[in-house]
Amino acid sequence: MVRSTPSLLVLIAALAAASPAIAADPNDWNGEDTGTGALRSSLSTEPKDWTDLNAEDDSLRFEFGTRYYYSMGKQSFAINSGLAGDHGTMTEEDTSQFVEAHMRVDDAQTHTYAKAVAGLAYKVDGSSDDNSGTTSVTNGTVNYLGADLGYTVLGDTKSYALSPFVGYMYWNDSPNNYSDNYTTAKSAADISYDPSSGQTSFAGGSTVNDIAAHMLRLGVNASANMGLFDISAEVAAVPYAKITGTLGAGSGAPTGGLVSYDNSSTAGPHGLTGAYNIHDIQSSPTTIDGWGYGGAAEAMIGFHPTENWVFRLGGRATYVQGTVDAKFSRAQIGDPTDSNQPVAGDPGPPVVPDQLNSPNFDTAPSFSNQQYITRANPFSMIRYGLLAELTYKF
Repeated sequence: MVRSTPSLLVLIAALAAASPAIAADPNDWNGEDTGTGALRSSLSTEPKDWTDLNAEDDSLRFEFGTRYYYSMGKQSFAINSGLAGDHGTMTEEDTSQFVEAHMRVDDAQTHTYAKAVAGLAYKVDGSSDDNSGTTSVTNGTVNYLGADLGYTVLGDTKSYALSPFVGYMYWNDSPNNYSDNYTTAKSAADISYDPSSGQTSFAGGSTVNDIAAHMLRLGVNASANMGLFDISAEVAAVPYAKITGTLGAGSGAPTGGLVSYDNSSTAGPHGLTGAYNIHDIQSSPTTIDGWGYGGAAEAMIGFHPTENWVFRLGGRATYVQGTVDAKFSRAQIGDPTDSNQPVAGDPGPPVVPDQLNSPNFDTAPSFSNQQYITRANPFSMIRYGLLAELTYKF
Protein backbone atom coordinates (compact mmCIF):
# COMPACT_ATOMS: atom_id res chain seq x y z
CA MET A 1 0.00 0.00 0.00
CA VAL A 2 1.20 3.52 -0.77
CA ARG A 3 -0.34 6.33 1.24
CA SER A 4 0.24 10.04 0.75
CA THR A 5 1.25 12.12 3.75
CA PRO A 6 -1.84 14.41 3.64
CA SER A 7 -4.12 11.38 3.69
CA LEU A 8 -2.28 9.98 6.68
CA LEU A 9 -2.57 13.25 8.57
CA VAL A 10 -6.33 13.37 7.95
CA LEU A 11 -6.61 9.78 9.18
CA ILE A 12 -4.66 10.51 12.36
CA ALA A 13 -6.75 13.61 13.08
CA ALA A 14 -9.97 11.68 12.58
CA LEU A 15 -8.85 8.87 14.87
CA ALA A 16 -7.78 11.33 17.54
CA ALA A 17 -11.14 13.08 17.50
CA ALA A 18 -13.16 9.89 17.51
CA SER A 19 -11.11 7.75 19.88
CA PRO A 20 -13.21 8.38 23.04
CA ALA A 21 -16.30 7.22 21.25
CA ILE A 22 -15.02 4.21 19.34
CA ALA A 23 -13.13 2.42 22.09
CA ALA A 24 -15.85 -0.19 22.50
CA ASP A 25 -18.09 0.10 19.46
CA PRO A 26 -19.44 -2.87 17.54
CA ASN A 27 -17.37 -3.68 14.46
CA ASP A 28 -16.67 -6.25 11.85
CA TRP A 29 -12.86 -6.15 12.14
CA ASN A 30 -10.96 -9.42 12.16
CA GLY A 31 -8.97 -10.22 15.31
CA GLU A 32 -9.50 -11.90 18.64
CA ASP A 33 -13.01 -10.46 18.78
CA THR A 34 -14.72 -11.54 15.58
CA GLY A 35 -18.16 -11.33 14.19
CA THR A 36 -20.46 -8.50 13.24
CA GLY A 37 -21.51 -7.72 16.78
CA ALA A 38 -18.11 -8.08 18.43
CA LEU A 39 -16.46 -5.26 20.34
CA ARG A 40 -13.10 -3.91 19.30
CA SER A 41 -10.62 -3.09 22.03
CA SER A 42 -8.44 0.04 22.34
CA LEU A 43 -6.13 -0.32 25.31
CA SER A 44 -4.93 -3.79 24.37
CA THR A 45 -3.99 -2.75 20.84
CA GLU A 46 -0.61 -1.26 20.06
CA PRO A 47 -0.37 1.97 18.03
CA LYS A 48 0.95 0.08 15.02
CA ASP A 49 -2.32 -1.93 14.91
CA TRP A 50 -4.79 0.99 15.11
CA THR A 51 -4.71 1.19 11.31
CA ASP A 52 -2.55 -0.43 8.65
CA LEU A 53 0.34 1.96 9.44
CA ASN A 54 2.68 -0.97 9.98
CA ALA A 55 1.85 -2.78 6.77
CA GLU A 56 4.84 -3.98 4.81
CA ASP A 57 3.98 -1.79 1.84
CA ASP A 58 3.43 1.34 3.94
CA SER A 59 5.97 3.98 2.96
CA LEU A 60 5.90 5.77 6.33
CA ARG A 61 7.88 4.84 9.45
CA PHE A 62 7.49 6.61 12.80
CA GLU A 63 9.57 6.92 15.95
CA PHE A 64 8.79 8.86 19.11
CA GLY A 65 10.21 8.68 22.59
CA THR A 66 12.08 10.28 25.45
CA ARG A 67 15.74 10.72 26.36
CA TYR A 68 17.81 11.47 29.43
CA TYR A 69 20.77 13.72 28.68
CA TYR A 70 23.62 14.06 31.18
CA SER A 71 25.71 16.94 29.91
CA MET A 72 28.71 19.07 30.76
CA GLY A 73 28.75 22.67 29.61
CA LYS A 74 31.27 25.48 29.44
CA GLN A 75 30.97 29.05 28.18
CA SER A 76 33.25 32.07 28.09
CA PHE A 77 32.43 35.72 27.31
CA ALA A 78 35.03 38.51 27.39
CA ILE A 79 33.78 42.09 27.09
CA ASN A 80 36.69 44.46 26.36
CA SER A 81 35.47 47.98 26.99
CA GLY A 82 38.67 50.00 26.70
CA LEU A 83 37.81 51.59 30.04
CA ALA A 84 41.16 51.14 31.79
CA GLY A 85 41.34 47.48 30.84
CA ASP A 86 38.95 44.58 30.40
CA HIS A 87 35.34 45.36 31.14
CA GLY A 88 34.76 41.81 32.31
CA THR A 89 35.39 38.15 31.53
CA MET A 90 33.02 35.37 32.55
CA THR A 91 33.94 31.69 32.41
CA GLU A 92 31.23 29.26 33.52
CA GLU A 93 31.26 25.45 33.82
CA ASP A 94 28.31 23.27 34.80
CA THR A 95 26.82 19.80 34.86
CA SER A 96 23.22 19.76 33.63
CA GLN A 97 20.65 16.98 33.46
CA PHE A 98 17.92 17.10 30.81
CA VAL A 99 14.70 15.39 29.93
CA GLU A 100 14.16 15.33 26.18
CA ALA A 101 11.35 14.43 23.78
CA HIS A 102 11.99 13.43 20.17
CA MET A 103 10.20 12.13 17.11
CA ARG A 104 11.10 11.11 13.55
CA VAL A 105 9.09 10.31 10.43
CA ASP A 106 10.64 8.53 7.42
CA ASP A 107 8.90 8.33 4.04
CA ALA A 108 10.32 5.63 1.78
CA GLN A 109 8.24 6.83 -1.15
CA THR A 110 9.86 10.29 -1.28
CA HIS A 111 13.15 9.24 0.35
CA THR A 112 12.78 12.01 2.95
CA TYR A 113 12.65 12.21 6.71
CA ALA A 114 11.81 14.83 9.32
CA LYS A 115 12.76 14.83 12.96
CA ALA A 116 12.25 17.15 15.93
CA VAL A 117 13.76 17.35 19.40
CA ALA A 118 13.13 19.43 22.52
CA GLY A 119 15.07 19.34 25.77
CA LEU A 120 14.83 21.07 29.16
CA ALA A 121 17.37 20.99 31.99
CA TYR A 122 15.80 20.19 35.36
CA LYS A 123 19.04 20.30 37.39
CA VAL A 124 22.06 22.58 36.82
CA ASP A 125 25.13 22.71 39.07
CA GLY A 126 28.55 24.28 38.57
CA SER A 127 30.70 27.32 39.17
CA SER A 128 31.48 30.63 37.49
CA ASP A 129 34.57 32.85 37.50
CA ASP A 130 34.29 36.53 36.66
CA ASN A 131 35.65 39.83 37.89
CA SER A 132 33.38 39.51 40.93
CA GLY A 133 35.12 36.30 42.00
CA THR A 134 34.13 32.63 41.95
CA THR A 135 30.47 31.84 42.56
CA SER A 136 28.29 28.75 42.52
CA VAL A 137 25.90 27.94 39.70
CA THR A 138 22.52 26.62 40.82
CA ASN A 139 19.75 25.97 38.31
CA GLY A 140 19.06 28.47 35.53
CA THR A 141 17.70 28.21 32.01
CA VAL A 142 19.27 25.64 29.71
CA ASN A 143 17.02 24.32 26.93
CA TYR A 144 16.90 23.63 23.21
CA LEU A 145 14.39 23.04 20.42
CA GLY A 146 15.18 21.98 16.89
CA ALA A 147 14.10 20.24 13.71
CA ASP A 148 15.85 18.68 10.69
CA LEU A 149 14.71 17.76 7.16
CA GLY A 150 16.72 15.14 5.30
CA TYR A 151 16.82 13.38 1.95
CA THR A 152 18.04 9.79 1.65
CA VAL A 153 20.58 9.44 -1.11
CA LEU A 154 21.53 5.86 -0.26
CA GLY A 155 19.40 3.14 1.32
CA ASP A 156 15.71 2.46 1.85
CA THR A 157 15.07 4.40 5.13
CA LYS A 158 14.08 1.13 6.84
CA SER A 159 17.16 -1.10 6.89
CA TYR A 160 19.87 1.47 6.21
CA ALA A 161 20.16 5.07 5.01
CA LEU A 162 22.63 7.83 4.29
CA SER A 163 20.90 11.20 4.35
CA PRO A 164 22.15 14.79 4.11
CA PHE A 165 19.95 17.22 6.02
CA VAL A 166 19.31 20.88 6.81
CA GLY A 167 18.00 22.01 10.16
CA TYR A 168 17.49 24.70 12.78
CA MET A 169 18.32 24.65 16.49
CA TYR A 170 17.40 27.12 19.22
CA TRP A 171 19.81 26.80 22.14
CA ASN A 172 19.51 28.85 25.35
CA ASP A 173 22.50 28.24 27.59
CA SER A 174 21.99 30.42 30.69
CA PRO A 175 22.95 28.77 33.98
CA ASN A 176 22.36 31.04 36.98
CA ASN A 177 25.56 32.55 38.32
CA TYR A 178 26.47 35.83 39.97
CA SER A 179 24.40 38.82 38.77
CA ASP A 180 26.23 42.14 38.72
CA ASN A 181 24.38 45.15 40.12
CA TYR A 182 23.66 48.34 38.24
CA THR A 183 21.82 51.53 39.09
CA THR A 184 18.41 52.26 37.66
CA ALA A 185 18.87 56.01 38.20
CA LYS A 186 18.40 58.08 35.04
CA SER A 187 19.00 61.64 36.29
CA ALA A 188 20.12 63.66 39.30
CA ALA A 189 16.51 63.62 40.53
CA ASP A 190 16.91 59.88 41.18
CA ILE A 191 19.86 60.42 43.58
CA SER A 192 19.00 60.93 47.25
CA TYR A 193 21.48 62.21 49.84
CA ASP A 194 21.79 62.92 53.54
CA PRO A 195 22.32 66.69 54.05
CA SER A 196 24.21 66.08 57.28
CA SER A 197 26.67 63.38 56.17
CA GLY A 198 26.66 63.90 52.41
CA GLN A 199 26.08 60.19 51.77
CA THR A 200 24.22 59.42 48.56
CA SER A 201 21.79 56.58 47.80
CA PHE A 202 19.88 55.41 44.75
CA ALA A 203 17.88 52.47 43.41
CA GLY A 204 19.55 49.50 41.75
CA GLY A 205 18.82 46.32 39.86
CA SER A 206 20.45 43.15 38.61
CA THR A 207 19.80 40.51 35.97
CA VAL A 208 20.86 36.94 35.34
CA ASN A 209 22.43 35.61 32.15
CA ASP A 210 20.09 35.09 29.22
CA ILE A 211 22.17 33.86 26.28
CA ALA A 212 20.46 32.38 23.21
CA ALA A 213 21.80 30.96 19.95
CA HIS A 214 19.75 30.48 16.76
CA MET A 215 21.72 27.97 14.71
CA LEU A 216 21.61 26.79 11.09
CA ARG A 217 22.62 23.12 10.75
CA LEU A 218 23.95 21.41 7.62
CA GLY A 219 24.96 17.78 8.00
CA VAL A 220 24.61 14.12 7.17
CA ASN A 221 22.86 11.29 9.02
CA ALA A 222 23.70 7.59 8.67
CA SER A 223 21.74 4.68 10.15
CA ALA A 224 21.57 0.90 9.91
CA ASN A 225 18.99 -1.52 11.31
CA MET A 226 20.35 -5.02 11.95
CA GLY A 227 17.27 -6.53 13.51
CA LEU A 228 18.17 -6.89 17.16
CA PHE A 229 20.41 -3.82 17.06
CA ASP A 230 20.63 -0.55 15.21
CA ILE A 231 23.24 2.18 14.98
CA SER A 232 22.96 5.80 13.94
CA ALA A 233 25.30 8.75 13.73
CA GLU A 234 25.21 12.29 12.44
CA VAL A 235 27.59 15.19 12.07
CA ALA A 236 26.53 18.74 11.35
CA ALA A 237 28.28 21.99 10.60
CA VAL A 238 26.88 25.18 12.09
CA PRO A 239 27.90 27.74 9.44
CA TYR A 240 25.94 30.52 11.13
CA ALA A 241 24.60 31.10 14.65
CA LYS A 242 22.91 34.31 15.75
CA ILE A 243 23.80 35.12 19.38
CA THR A 244 21.61 37.48 21.44
CA GLY A 245 20.76 38.13 25.06
CA THR A 246 21.92 39.66 28.32
CA LEU A 247 25.18 39.05 30.13
CA GLY A 248 24.27 39.32 33.79
CA ALA A 249 27.68 38.39 35.21
CA GLY A 250 31.07 39.80 34.33
CA SER A 251 29.82 43.31 33.64
CA GLY A 252 32.79 44.84 35.40
CA ALA A 253 33.94 48.44 35.82
CA PRO A 254 36.77 50.64 34.55
CA THR A 255 38.70 50.33 37.81
CA GLY A 256 38.52 46.56 38.09
CA GLY A 257 35.50 46.45 40.40
CA LEU A 258 31.77 46.88 40.10
CA VAL A 259 31.80 50.49 41.40
CA SER A 260 34.22 53.21 42.42
CA TYR A 261 34.06 54.33 46.05
CA ASP A 262 35.47 56.97 48.28
CA ASN A 263 37.67 55.50 51.00
CA SER A 264 35.06 53.87 53.20
CA SER A 265 37.28 53.54 56.28
CA THR A 266 38.64 57.08 56.59
CA ALA A 267 36.76 59.83 54.82
CA GLY A 268 33.80 60.46 52.59
CA PRO A 269 32.75 63.51 50.60
CA HIS A 270 35.04 66.47 51.32
CA GLY A 271 36.83 64.59 54.06
CA LEU A 272 33.78 63.89 56.24
CA THR A 273 34.73 60.77 58.23
CA GLY A 274 32.32 57.85 58.17
CA ALA A 275 30.57 58.55 54.87
CA TYR A 276 31.43 57.17 51.45
CA ASN A 277 29.77 57.41 48.09
CA ILE A 278 29.60 55.49 44.82
CA HIS A 279 31.07 57.66 42.09
CA ASP A 280 30.99 55.34 39.07
CA ILE A 281 28.58 52.45 38.43
CA GLN A 282 27.07 50.60 35.50
CA SER A 283 23.58 51.94 34.75
CA SER A 284 22.14 49.20 32.54
CA PRO A 285 22.42 45.46 31.91
CA THR A 286 25.04 44.39 29.35
CA THR A 287 23.21 43.25 26.21
CA ILE A 288 24.98 41.22 23.54
CA ASP A 289 24.37 40.71 19.84
CA GLY A 290 26.63 38.85 17.43
CA TRP A 291 27.24 35.71 15.44
CA GLY A 292 29.30 32.56 15.50
CA TYR A 293 29.89 29.18 13.91
CA GLY A 294 30.64 25.66 15.08
CA GLY A 295 29.49 22.07 14.78
CA ALA A 296 27.56 19.21 16.35
CA ALA A 297 27.81 15.43 16.44
CA GLU A 298 25.72 12.56 17.82
CA ALA A 299 26.04 8.76 17.82
CA MET A 300 23.66 6.11 19.19
CA ILE A 301 23.49 2.32 19.40
CA GLY A 302 20.11 0.70 19.92
CA PHE A 303 18.78 -2.59 21.26
CA HIS A 304 15.35 -3.95 20.16
CA PRO A 305 13.84 -6.11 22.93
CA THR A 306 10.60 -6.26 20.89
CA GLU A 307 9.70 -5.45 17.33
CA ASN A 308 8.58 -1.94 18.16
CA TRP A 309 10.44 -0.87 21.31
CA VAL A 310 14.02 0.39 21.18
CA PHE A 311 16.47 1.25 23.93
CA ARG A 312 19.46 3.34 22.83
CA LEU A 313 22.65 4.68 24.39
CA GLY A 314 24.98 7.27 22.93
CA GLY A 315 26.54 10.69 23.14
CA ARG A 316 26.25 14.20 21.76
CA ALA A 317 28.33 17.38 21.52
CA THR A 318 27.55 20.92 20.32
CA TYR A 319 30.05 23.77 20.03
CA VAL A 320 29.75 27.40 18.90
CA GLN A 321 32.27 30.24 18.95
CA GLY A 322 32.38 33.75 17.52
CA THR A 323 32.14 37.41 18.50
CA VAL A 324 29.47 39.68 19.94
CA ASP A 325 28.93 43.40 20.28
CA ALA A 326 28.12 44.49 23.83
CA LYS A 327 26.05 47.53 24.83
CA PHE A 328 25.86 49.07 28.30
CA SER A 329 25.88 52.43 30.03
CA ARG A 330 27.72 53.86 33.02
CA ALA A 331 26.70 56.62 35.42
CA GLN A 332 29.02 59.13 37.09
CA ILE A 333 27.61 60.53 40.32
CA GLY A 334 29.14 63.51 42.08
CA ASP A 335 29.16 64.29 45.79
CA PRO A 336 26.69 66.78 47.24
CA THR A 337 28.29 70.10 48.11
CA ASP A 338 27.97 72.95 50.57
CA SER A 339 27.16 76.33 49.08
CA ASN A 340 28.80 78.08 52.07
CA GLN A 341 32.22 76.48 52.11
CA PRO A 342 34.95 78.47 53.91
CA VAL A 343 37.55 79.98 51.62
CA ALA A 344 41.13 78.73 51.47
CA GLY A 345 43.26 80.11 54.31
CA ASP A 346 40.28 80.90 56.57
CA PRO A 347 41.21 78.83 58.43
CA GLY A 348 42.57 76.58 55.65
CA PRO A 349 41.72 74.61 52.53
CA PRO A 350 38.00 73.79 52.22
CA VAL A 351 38.32 70.12 53.16
CA VAL A 352 35.33 70.04 55.55
CA PRO A 353 31.86 71.54 55.25
CA ASP A 354 31.01 74.76 56.98
CA GLN A 355 29.97 73.51 60.43
CA LEU A 356 28.41 76.88 61.27
CA ASN A 357 26.00 76.81 58.37
CA SER A 358 23.49 73.96 58.66
CA PRO A 359 22.90 71.78 56.77
CA ASN A 360 26.41 70.65 55.96
CA PHE A 361 25.38 69.79 52.37
CA ASP A 362 22.70 71.80 50.63
CA THR A 363 23.52 71.29 46.93
CA ALA A 364 22.42 68.06 45.20
CA PRO A 365 24.98 65.74 43.61
CA SER A 366 25.60 65.83 39.87
CA PHE A 367 24.70 62.96 37.54
CA SER A 368 25.82 62.03 34.03
CA ASN A 369 25.24 58.92 31.96
CA GLN A 370 27.39 57.58 29.12
CA GLN A 371 26.42 54.89 26.58
CA TYR A 372 29.07 52.41 25.42
CA ILE A 373 29.31 49.77 22.74
CA THR A 374 32.23 47.37 22.43
CA ARG A 375 32.65 45.33 19.27
CA ALA A 376 34.03 41.91 18.31
CA ASN A 377 34.18 40.50 21.83
CA PRO A 378 35.11 36.78 21.71
CA PHE A 379 32.86 34.06 23.11
CA SER A 380 32.58 30.27 23.06
CA MET A 381 29.97 27.73 24.21
CA ILE A 382 30.17 23.95 24.35
CA ARG A 383 27.86 21.25 25.70
CA TYR A 384 28.53 17.51 25.51
CA GLY A 385 27.47 14.36 27.33
CA LEU A 386 25.72 10.98 27.41
CA LEU A 387 22.26 10.02 26.16
CA ALA A 388 19.84 7.25 27.18
CA GLU A 389 16.75 6.81 25.01
CA LEU A 390 13.50 4.84 25.10
CA THR A 391 11.64 4.87 21.77
CA TYR A 392 8.56 3.33 20.21
CA LYS A 393 8.70 2.80 16.45
CA PHE A 394 6.18 1.60 13.89
